[in-house]
Amino acid sequence: MLGAFILPFFILSWLLGLFGIFILGYRIIREVVVDYLSTKYSIGAQAAILTLREINLTPHVLVFLGLTLFLFGLFFTLIALSNVKEKQYKRVGVFTLGFYLIFYLLAYPIILIISLTKFLKGKKTW
Repeated sequence: MLGAFILPFFILSWLLGLFGIFILGYRIIREVVVDYLSTKYSIGAQAAILTLREINLTPHVLVFLGLTLFLFGLFFTLIALSNVKEKQYKRVGVFTLGFYLIFYLLAYPIILIISLTKFLKGKKTW
């Protein structure tokens, strides 16, 4: 029963993580190229590099993606903790659970990139 939930959840989380990594890579590359070109143009035209029109304070899609992954992880962890048989794991504190979720979400893209490169290189060890 729990396995029927874990596999779709993991695949969805994995796809969202990959999507987030690609968006982050695109944003970083785009930002570097735009900054380079605008700085080069501004120096050549002897104009101001930064104006108030260029400041954008709207929430980014990566904020919503991170929030979605956090909520998926919280939901999955709560379901897993409700199905555990040991009593010591049934009553996990909110601080412990929150710290685990934040740390795991920060480490997840790095783990995903490392595992993907190892898989593509053919290093399939357990």
